[in-house]
Amino acid sequence: SREEVTMLPFNTHPTAPRTFTLPESAPQAELDQIKSFAGGLVADGGTAIYDSLTRAYQILGAADADHFTSIVLMTDGENQNGSDLSGFQSAYQNLPHQIPVFTVLFGEGSQDELNQVATLTGGKVFDARNTDLTKVFQEIRGYQ
Repeated sequence: SREEVTMLPFNTHPTAPRTFTLPESAPQAELDQIKSFAGGLVADGGTAIYDSLTRAYQILGAADADHFTSIVLMTDGENQNGSDLSGFQSAYQNLPHQIPVFTVLFGEGSQDELNQVATLTGGKVFDARNTDLTKVFQEIRGYQ
């Protein structure tokens, strides 16, 4: 309850974000909307990991000291569009540094690059290629 979840789908570029706010009581309706939104996502186009990650930081802005803010980056492929890792590392210097990135690896994503992102931002990499996604999110939840 009282959490805010912003989904930022991406393919060849980041698309429009959608924010969900869970009420303090009876959050199930909003949870169902999150599930429906996520279930409607379709892999289409390339993979702009670093442009999308930069956009996520811009959307979140400076983290509120009273709230824990994090980014969960889920990708099933290697970055093919937009900025590369070094471009993100340069852009990161002008982004709010107190937001960790928890990366979730699927398919052919570059574990080395996602490790670098997690290390740079104070997050962690989770490999969902051989682990149930529910367990991955439970572990990420433990960091929050």
